[in-house]
Amino acid sequence: MSIRRSGESARTTALPDAIANHPLLRRAPPAFLPYVQLARLDRPIGWWLLLLPCWESSALASASMREGPNVWHLALFFIGAVAMRGAGSTYNDYVDRE
Repeated sequence: MSIRRSGESARTTALPDAIANHPLLRRAPPAFLPYVQLARLDRPIGWWLLLLPCWESSALASASMREGPNVWHLALFFIGAVAMRGAGSTYNDYVDRE
């Protein structure tokens, strides 16, 4: 996470590897911006790597039962993948702190 200097607002503080002007960072309320950056919600590759195997297994299971995938399960997999990615990123930053 970036270090804020005195007089510098949360909107001008950017991580060096963050996507400049990302829509999620622009729309996030100033109070939530540090948490959005900490969980790296603006970089979806992490939760996609967790989510796609879950959705694939759900699709294979529903195909074997000859019915459509359960939307409730797909939503839970999505929430779980985003939460796990955020928790993992937060834990990594906590362990790597100086």
